[in-house]
Amino acid sequence: TESGRRYAVQMVRRHRLLETFLVEVLGYSWDQVHDEAENLEHAVSDFMVERIDELLEFPSRDPHGDPIPSASGAVDSPAAVPLSDVGAGQDVSIERISDEDPQMLKFFEDHGFCIGKNLSISQGAPFSGVLEARISGAKESVLLGAAAVKALYVSIDSQDAIGS
Repeated sequence: TESGRRYAVQMVRRHRLLETFLVEVLGYSWDQVHDEAENLEHAVSDFMVERIDELLEFPSRDPHGDPIPSASGAVDSPAAVPLSDVGAGQDVSIERISDEDPQMLKFFEDHGFCIGKNLSISQGAPFSGVLEARISGAKESVLLGAAAVKALYVSIDSQDAIGS
């Protein structure tokens, strides 16, 4: 129902604002915030959610890049595709990182992968299913297997093509 949709969007808003608050203000790491936000989202008042939004200067995305719905319920999702859909030899920007696996989030965080970072993508060893990703300005690239490649959502330079 429309009422159920509004409630769900507001719950997503609470959760993502709480995750952002926990990371930016309280210093939680990416792999710690999901469960904590799950507990808090049902306990905080609407007033507190609005104060957190104001304190954070009205963020549009959470630490993983997921869109934070506005107070009115509008959701502005960035145009992004899974890195698995991107061919080698392209430059991309990280738009979102799946938060389904806390260990993978820790891996990405430890290697400097975060929202807004630019990556150059190269093919890994033949027949390995691995891509190499080098963060702009980094000396070394990072090998990414299938699960990691599916967890990164990127925007592609408009001159690049998907699947090349």
